[in-house]
Amino acid sequence: MPEPSRADSLLDAAGEAATGENELDWILLNCADRTEADLVILAYRSFGFPSYNVIASAGDGRLLGTALARVADIPLSSSPLFRRWAEPPLVWLDADGGPIGGILHMGLQSMAERQLALIAVYRRESALAADRIMQVAERLHPFFSGYFRLWQLHRGDSKRIAGLESALNLSQLATLILDAAGEVIFANPQALRLLDARDGLRRKGRSIAAIALPDAVALQVAIDHVLAQHSPRPRAEPRKSPLLRLTRPDGRRPLVATILPVDHAPGERTDPAVIVYALVPDGDLRAMLEPVCKLHHLSPVETRLVVELASGLTLDEAAERLHVKPQTARSYLKQIFVKTDTNRQAELVRVMLSSLLHISAEAEPLANSDL
Repeated sequence: MPEPSRADSLLDAAGEAATGENELDWILLNCADRTEADLVILAYRSFGFPSYNVIASAGDGRLLGTALARVADIPLSSSPLFRRWAEPPLVWLDADGGPIGGILHMGLQSMAERQLALIAVYRRESALAADRIMQVAERLHPFFSGYFRLWQLHRGDSKRIAGLESALNLSQLATLILDAAGEVIFANPQALRLLDARDGLRRKGRSIAAIALPDAVALQVAIDHVLAQHSPRPRAEPRKSPLLRLTRPDGRRPLVATILPVDHAPGERTDPAVIVYALVPDGDLRAMLEPVCKLHHLSPVETRLVVELASGLTLDEAAERLHVKPQTARSYLKQIFVKTDTNRQAELVRVMLSSLLHISAEAEPLANSDL
């Protein structure tokens, strides 16, 4: 059996290093070792800009500034290879004075209007023959080109995921994501508070359950029902989202939970499959409604009146709570109607509450009894 090539062995080792925290440093150090370079730089530049921006480096940092100034002369921006997923050729730059004996510029994949490159730098006293370095680079280039293509995709996905996670963490709506096995793979702070307090929901191993037995059965059936929607079905068939009331301790108003399938069917057991939204009905309604009221330019007293009406009070009861006469409250209400483009109290409450939570129009609610 033939021995694996150095590129093959590097690929295998990279797979083992991928579970560590310093994978990029490890790759750069191995690149320096394979090419016998004194400094290796991972850098990018945007199309049409001459200078590189350093992402990471390994080796003699004293050579960094001189090396970057030298490679800026490479006219990559005019190359016909400057296309998405292009692979520019290897470039060797001879010494032009100073401490550097030579530079190897290894163009990598182009993506998102940026050109990524590995730059191997050699001191004057340690520079090897250019042809030998180029031979080594030609063997390693396919590996590094493919590796950093995946690295860029992973980096972009990680940034998008971090942004979406931040958005969910700032939401007052408890949100959980379950995988195809029904295990929790994400829970925002609001959801974690419910689970920690066993407030309608609790942990069950790596999954979730309701605190009341009848609700626990209904919740599990609902999750199974949504998981089954990932199996092949007619395109015209609408997705259905079970809507449940989950009992809470001390007789507080029950949680309202909605269970929906993710957009794409999971390919593996650990892929996202189910989204669980839980609304706490007795939350701080004023804190949630105030931003919506500001959007409609309501005054502080008008905002207080809207909060009381959305809480279920009649206009007279709200006037008493605000310590104003009913006629004064009616005057405030008329002003609110004008600012919110509504005509009736019920319509006003509907508009204000619907601004807090939207469920996809594709989802068709199912009551517990329909499961």
